[in-house]
Amino acid sequence: MPPPYDDDSDFESDEEFSEVQLGLADGPLESEDEANPLVSRIGGRPVWLPLAPSKLPPASLVQCQYCKKPMQLLVQIFAPLENSAFDRNLFVWGCSRAACQRKGPGSIKAVRMLKHNQRWAAKLAKQAERQRIRKEREEAKRRAEAEAESRRLTQERTTNPFKMGSGGAGSLLGESLFGASPLTTVASPAPPPVEESEEEDDEADFDEDERLAEELAIKASLEEQRAQLQEDWTRSTSHYTTSLYLNTIPEPRRAEDNQPTSQTPVPVKETSTGGEGEVYEQMTIDGIDDVYEQFTRRLGTEARQVVRYEYEGTPLPFSAAGPLFKQLWPSGWRGPMDTSSIPPCPHCGAPRVFELQLMPNLANLLRVDKLSDAGSIMPSSNTEEHRQAEISSLLGLKDTHSDMCTGIVWSTALVFVCSRDCCPDTEGWAEEWVGLQHEGDL
Repeated sequence: MPPPYDDDSDFESDEEFSEVQLGLADGPLESEDEANPLVSRIGGRPVWLPLAPSKLPPASLVQCQYCKKPMQLLVQIFAPLENSAFDRNLFVWGCSRAACQRKGPGSIKAVRMLKHNQRWAAKLAKQAERQRIRKEREEAKRRAEAEAESRRLTQERTTNPFKMGSGGAGSLLGESLFGASPLTTVASPAPPPVEESEEEDDEADFDEDERLAEELAIKASLEEQRAQLQEDWTRSTSHYTTSLYLNTIPEPRRAEDNQPTSQTPVPVKETSTGGEGEVYEQMTIDGIDDVYEQFTRRLGTEARQVVRYEYEGTPLPFSAAGPLFKQLWPSGWRGPMDTSSIPPCPHCGAPRVFELQLMPNLANLLRVDKLSDAGSIMPSSNTEEHRQAEISSLLGLKDTHSDMCTGIVWSTALVFVCSRDCCPDTEGWAEEWVGLQHEGDL
């Protein structure tokens, strides 16, 4: 198990936290949680939310586009959206063959799964009704105060202060002499009474006990589901035998990470001395190295991170080279991210938004020697041939063994999802868009 996170280590007093959540490995998954779909994990087998068999993804969905062989689960994340009545899981699968990974994003796939939660939906409806009633009461109070003020102003405009009995100074004196009340006011209607029982904190309906109860209910329904899924393809497909908890912490960030950079990229000349005193000039474009430096600096705040999560946020590019960077930042990394080139949701047509990215440390946790069927599709790990192939794959070099499993060789994978969080059948699954950056993009 990794050491506990120390939020004071290696940081100064000007440290702050960003909106990004970092996913860290947190020890081996215990047996009682292996079948719990609400537990986020690294590796292992996928666990579906309790849906009807007809609403589950087919095995063909997670076949590599290039080698047509099954991919392996990289991460499973329980990620319900705020104010949503759906339980929600994200799955990311990847092909372990380096040759496929270098061909493009067809070697990795992301799936979003939704399950309507009736009890949670009822709580949300109750909360919405309370907010509606509170809003109506506040509006009624504002109207009453405005009407009272309007009547007061009308009375002031129509009163003659020099006429006896008109409410002026003379009338006050006369009325006080004859025993009448010297001051009169316009009564304002009282605002509707507010019962304290209805003003209790709405969050009381959304505490941890409720979510734990939901978890127990899902576990119970899974038993019935398993009886229907004896032919579940996830039980027999290739997978990483490593299975770790995936927990999150807020990303710590130094103040310099927020400092603006210059707006205009400037070509810079670098000089180097060759043989016999010859001097060469090498042109480098300011910005390309800066992106990689930013990546490594942000990575250095917590080197154990395997996931960066920020729904509707901005991913952290690995470098300013390669097709994915040019697609998302056509005007350069100092400009805004342009997602217009990302295919919209094929079901509802809504644009996609960034949700998470997988980081290089994932390759250290999901090693090729932990594949359940590694022995049948690759040479023994004791052979020199395999040792050289694995080193080459980790360095991003060409792999001559196109059918060999060599683990993860990309640097980061970006996942974009439907901004409406739609699903073709209200609940079920939908495939999402993934982009890759490689070390060769430097």
